[in-house]
Amino acid sequence: MDIHSQKRRRVDACPAPLPSSSFTFTTPHTASLKERPPIEAGDNIRTTPEQRLLVEDAKPIIKPGATTTDQVGRLARASSSLACKTKLEREKVIINIEDEDAASLVSSTSTRNKAWAKPDSFARVQKVIKQEPGSTPTLPRPETSSKTRLEMEALRKELAQLKANARASRMHEINQMLRAAQALDLAFLFDATDSMRSYLEVVKTRILKIVRSISDAYPDSYIRVAFAFYRDYNSKKSSGSCNFTTSFKGSRSTFVEALSCVGTKSGDDTAEDVFSGLQAIAQLDWTAHNRVVYHIADAPCHGTRFHDMKGGDDYPNGDLHGRDIAVLLHDLREDCKISTYTFLHIGPTTHKMLKEFKRVAQPDNSWIHEDDFNGMFIEDIPTKVAMACKSSISESLSTISSSRMNHSNVKFVPRDVQAAMPHWGSIRAQEGEVYKFRRYGNLDEVLCRIENGIPLELERAECVQVKVGHHPFSNDGASRWPFYAQIVTHEYETKTMVVKRFKDRLGADTSRVHAKEKYIEQMEVQAVSSQFAEEFDCCIRNIQEAKKVAFTIVSALRAQSNMYYNMEKVLTGLWTKFNSNAGYVNGKKAYTDTLQAFSHWTHERSKGKVMVTDLQGVQISSVGTRAFLLCDPAIHSKDVLRFTRTNLGEKGFELFYNSHKCNTICRRLGLKATPLV
Repeated sequence: MDIHSQKRRRVDACPAPLPSSSFTFTTPHTASLKERPPIEAGDNIRTTPEQRLLVEDAKPIIKPGATTTDQVGRLARASSSLACKTKLEREKVIINIEDEDAASLVSSTSTRNKAWAKPDSFARVQKVIKQEPGSTPTLPRPETSSKTRLEMEALRKELAQLKANARASRMHEINQMLRAAQALDLAFLFDATDSMRSYLEVVKTRILKIVRSISDAYPDSYIRVAFAFYRDYNSKKSSGSCNFTTSFKGSRSTFVEALSCVGTKSGDDTAEDVFSGLQAIAQLDWTAHNRVVYHIADAPCHGTRFHDMKGGDDYPNGDLHGRDIAVLLHDLREDCKISTYTFLHIGPTTHKMLKEFKRVAQPDNSWIHEDDFNGMFIEDIPTKVAMACKSSISESLSTISSSRMNHSNVKFVPRDVQAAMPHWGSIRAQEGEVYKFRRYGNLDEVLCRIENGIPLELERAECVQVKVGHHPFSNDGASRWPFYAQIVTHEYETKTMVVKRFKDRLGADTSRVHAKEKYIEQMEVQAVSSQFAEEFDCCIRNIQEAKKVAFTIVSALRAQSNMYYNMEKVLTGLWTKFNSNAGYVNGKKAYTDTLQAFSHWTHERSKGKVMVTDLQGVQISSVGTRAFLLCDPAIHSKDVLRFTRTNLGEKGFELFYNSHKCNTICRRLGLKATPLV
């Protein structure tokens, strides 16, 4: 037989221990091998790079002549591979014996090859070859000392304990983040004049209802309440306040007693000393992550720039004390860190004032909100207040990103944002590799891998020519910069894509921020979500109200200098966030029904193991097509160490069901209304 000729033989993989003092390869599936011819010298049994790595990392693997310490050290490294446990039981490995030196059964490109290339390797292979025809090819199993076996077993237990500790630590971190994100400081600001008496009374008598409404939606919330009031310059006491307290239950509580002591007074003119009220709010002891001001008034502040009244203002030139509204609003936002300021218009005279507030607060005026009492009943005010608070908490929860909750003190290295498409002629092309996950035939294969802690399989990398824009085109992402990119495939097809790269936090280790594993993990979330969406689409075909759900295909791009990106197609249309990974639901019914049902369905379809949430993207409504095209989802999983740090585990399941109300599509799919009970 020509020693360079190559014959292909398949051998079933096995999780059986690989030996210590001499290298062997055995398989428990002897029944499937008995019918096969024996391995002959010069035969080639090839492996894929991924399979060779699994063979190398299989446990226990002990090199010839290695000391006990070396053996245990190698076992520790091998045991760190989560894929090794079950994947060796399921997949087939092809082993390559290519030359008469038989350097080892390990790929020649392996970094471990030199260590394994022992002179007796070929002799041991020959020993297998000389076995009787028709017998199962095996290499002799070396003896392992009792001491070594005990050390290995102890190491396995230690590694299992480390994983358990990591999961417990992550769950503690999730609980801490969620508690912080649900902590609420709610302060009321009142115009304490005669016309506002009934509004003060409804807050005093319904404060417990407001708090309970918030707590029902967010059971882990910690709520404190306070108030401040103002009148006019000529009042004996033009302003006052009650600092934050958790004592608000009953007539003798701190909050209710303090509010009962606030009398309403009549003024000389219509305009009031609003600025003193804003100053009183700024002097409260703000500590919670969510800081909400709910301002109820029927009159504007002094100064004609704030109202269009004909008379009714004894100080038309503005504030008596020369205070500047821009400074007051800046203090509230930057110093007090107010997350939401909501003004409830009791009458029409205050609209111009709020318009001016928003103008001077630019460019960051998104924290200033308005509501109108027109058409409301006074009993509706508690509901309005609770909605404002729940919206703030929901927004805070939605900022739990891949790094941590996005407090205002988290700073990123700034980038120059340019929204326009780059001029590709001025950008140099570079070599790149594109990695994608294998598409599985059905969802059960994916769920089996998730349940057993096995990663999805990467397909062979595709070589491309790539041009990446020098500047991100948006700063909307919480943790990643998006860039336009132009890809030329091996078929010379040119595509314009979007590539995303993690933002660098000031002072952070960039090698950890941009580790390849981070981009692969991000890609896995979308790949799993896409497999769910494919089956969901089949389930809803006969449900008229439902719309198709699809996810963009995400890959990982390695450019020159080992710079990694996640890559996906460009989405066109109105970008909308439909729900979050922490219970937020978009209020538009046209959006919520299908997508809320999808998140609910993923949890039941996986038998409570995972849930796809944080759905965002565009809605396609062309002729004959009704669909949502989504990207950047989050996956909650019982395994909190997988699917990036947007995975909130079982706490994420609870947050979803706290805000979810089953709709027609849920019922048509036969989903349980309370699956966690």
